[in-house]
Amino acid sequence: MKRRFFQALLVSAIVMIPAFSHALEGRTKVLSTTFPIWLLTGIVTVGDAGISNDLLIAPSMGCPHDYSVTPNDLSRMAAADVIIINGLGMDDSLVQGKNRASGGKAVVIDSSSGIQGVMDYSHGEGARKTVAHHDKTAGDKTGHEGHHHEDHFGAGHHECPHYAEHHGNDGRQDDAAGHAHEAGHVHEGTNPHLFASPLMAARIARNIARELGSIRPSSKDLYERNATAFEARMNRLTADFQAAVKRLKNVRIVTQHGAFDYLARDVGLQITAFVQDHPGYEPSAAEMLALTKTIRAGGAGAIFVEPQYPQKVPRALAAEAGIPVGLLDPVATGPAGAGTDYYEKVMRQNITALEKTLGTR
Repeated sequence: MKRRFFQALLVSAIVMIPAFSHALEGRTKVLSTTFPIWLLTGIVTVGDAGISNDLLIAPSMGCPHDYSVTPNDLSRMAAADVIIINGLGMDDSLVQGKNRASGGKAVVIDSSSGIQGVMDYSHGEGARKTVAHHDKTAGDKTGHEGHHHEDHFGAGHHECPHYAEHHGNDGRQDDAAGHAHEAGHVHEGTNPHLFASPLMAARIARNIARELGSIRPSSKDLYERNATAFEARMNRLTADFQAAVKRLKNVRIVTQHGAFDYLARDVGLQITAFVQDHPGYEPSAAEMLALTKTIRAGGAGAIFVEPQYPQKVPRALAAEAGIPVGLLDPVATGPAGAGTDYYEKVMRQNITALEKTLGTR
């Protein structure tokens, strides 16, 4: 009910008007919802002294599972000129509804809007599907990939699994893959973790540059140059990932949840199973047994945990399956003072982790 209320508020919410764009040519207060979006916005806007880029949710939090907006959050959203969201259901209804309820008049930029290659959650090998973005054309007045948010909650919008209810046995089961999420708690719909793939992160940055450039025309060229330079670095990083994956003894892995679907697709890894679908969920004894069988049958070389998640369950599964545990960081969290090179540093650490854990030929 609360979510529907917030979504209904959005219908009459934030509409971009040219006059407002001119008003933002002075000092522009940008509020990014999550750490990766804040990081990418900082990369795009470096060198522009007329913009402030603040983070709404604590940098240690990661994906905003069941996040509750605080009174301080409401005040900060009301004071913002621009709010940049991840989109794809991760933070849409939470931020936009609350922004409207708080009386804020901020322009909201959906950083994932129109990006091609967006996928549904995969539930084991062979279950991955590529889908069109939920609003690839609707409301896009510029014809570009990214656009300012207006009404994206019509039919066909993929409700974010992070805000979906996880009760009982109502999750879907992947029979074809023999996946072990048989007791529900399965992410459904569009996977919002674009930022965990360098190629997709570059597209997000390009969207942010384009939309902020339309709001601050005097900085448009700067933003585009920064986005282009970042894209070039991400292309080189992806090529290094792909080369490293080709050297691995085993490219089949188990991940803690669905954060690495895009990275796996873009660099040649194969994800055979997930361990958990959201923080705090622990599989039952029967599910643990089924997962162990799935991991063994899939021939995975390792289970990769994430620094944002508890590691008790995956480590127990790895011990049962007789495979090592490695750590991959989707850059969902990080230090408050992270620099513009932080994303690439972490991703290169991920390359090293894959090589160390899986071994190379």
